Amino acid sequence: MLVVKDVTDQRNFSKIKLLNKYRSMALCTLSHELRTPIHIITNSLLIIKEKIGTNDTILTMYHKASTSAAAILLHKIDDLLDYSMIEQEKIKIEVGTFNIKELIIDFIQTFEYQARHR
Repeated sequence: MLVVKDVTDQRNFSKIKLLNKYRSMALCTLSHELRTPIHIITNSLLIIKEKIGTNDTILTMYHKASTSAAAILLHKIDDLLDYSMIEQEKIKIEVGTFNIKELIIDFIQTFEYQARHR
């Protein structure tokens, strides 16, 4: 008796799984590597803001645009990092209860502070 079994799909699945693992690791590494220069840019923009003052409206306008762009880029990089962590199953979703009123108050206070200091 001769039994023939096609293992092509198993081999392809193993290769795909390994490639996905490497892709996810590369994405995680890239995210970490991009965070450092973005933090340097953000901190430099804070120093520049102190030096500009409020007299130069054109420089203030460019500063706000640069700060906003850096913040958006940092959020995108954080999203990439989160995505790679989810793929590597390093982040677990927890189901729980929370007080929505406290969450909203904390959220408002956080952004209210940031808005007043801009």
